[in-house]
Amino acid sequence: MKKTKGGAGRNDEIHAGIDKFVADFNGQPYEGLSLRSMAKQYYEKAMRLRQAGDVGRADENFRGAKRIYGRIIESFDENSPDMPVAYYYSGRMCQLLRDYACAAANFEVVVEGWADCRLAFEAIPFKKTGVYCSK
Repeated sequence: MKKTKGGAGRNDEIHAGIDKFVADFNGQPYEGLSLRSMAKQYYEKAMRLRQAGDVGRADENFRGAKRIYGRIIESFDENSPDMPVAYYYSGRMCQLLRDYACAAANFEVVVEGWADCRLAFEAIPFKKTGVYCSK
């Protein structure tokens, strides 16, 4: 695949790799854990890049993590213990990508669907606007 200067080719490679990974692990007992681990790697790399001042590449990695969480949401049973985690961290990725409406929507799903989950408590301050608010 030809890479473009703006990184779009790299982004396509990331998405193709994620899709292949999901396809390879579909139905495996530790699929959710594997996908969350992969998303965490993208997140950690993104944070390192952001701290180094490379916001463009950081955002590319945040999008990679968000895509993985999206695949969990699309693919897993709604009663899976991976679902509140996927919605919460999808919301976090949206926040970090400055898409606050998307973040608020994901946080609201966690708060409304899994009120007894620790992540629901953490999502409450963000569920209306996607950014922290004290009310």
